Amino acid sequence: MARTTDERNSTEPGIALFETAIGVCGISWSERGITAVQLPAAREDLTWARLRRRAPHARELPAQPQVAEAIEGIRAVLAGEGDGLAV
Repeated sequence: MARTTDERNSTEPGIALFETAIGVCGISWSERGITAVQLPAAREDLTWARLRRRAPHARELPAQPQVAEAIEGIRAVLAGEGDGLAV
């Protein structure tokens, strides 16, 4: 049986940038979970380059539900909201 795009994306290493209160951050993930988080650099392209060095095999993908939840948690913490990030 062929896997759907969503099933492939759930196991394929992914990478994404996202806006926060302090600038553009990055995140990468694999089938094991989140593999890296990058805080903003002086420029967005530098943030991207630093994250790419940490996740060279990842592809730019839409965030899976668990990753999207982590992104929202990071946004809240960087905006001074929330109770921190759960592990």
